[in-house]
Amino acid sequence: GRSASNLVALAVKLCRDFNEKKITDPDDNFQFDVIGLIGTLQNQPFVQSRQRALLLESLSSVLPGASKGPSKAELAEMEQLKAEHAKLAQLALAVHSLKTVRVSAPSAEAGAGKAAGKGAAAK
Repeated sequence: GRSASNLVALAVKLCRDFNEKKITDPDDNFQFDVIGLIGTLQNQPFVQSRQRALLLESLSSVLPGASKGPSKAELAEMEQLKAEHAKLAQLALAVHSLKTVRVSAPSAEAGAGKAAGKGAAAK
């Protein structure tokens, strides 16, 4: 209802004001109070899915270490890891192929003949 909408709007404003440093935090725990409040609020039955998404977006902006996305260094590392993953996937496929190759064992007669030949030469 209307009360839920007002409550969600107030919570979003609280997150925005906190991020813009409009709210002072003398005890350094206010951030965690905001996280707890938004986390609890988004889980209430009167909050609609659209409002929940808005609250979760606001919550993510308040979380410690929250950023707008990966840095250039992180993007470069992700590309490097993707390339390494592709190489390892090819290697794994090759190993799997080798595991499925069946080498037939020499027949007992062929092995006996070789052994007899070696023994005869040694005598």
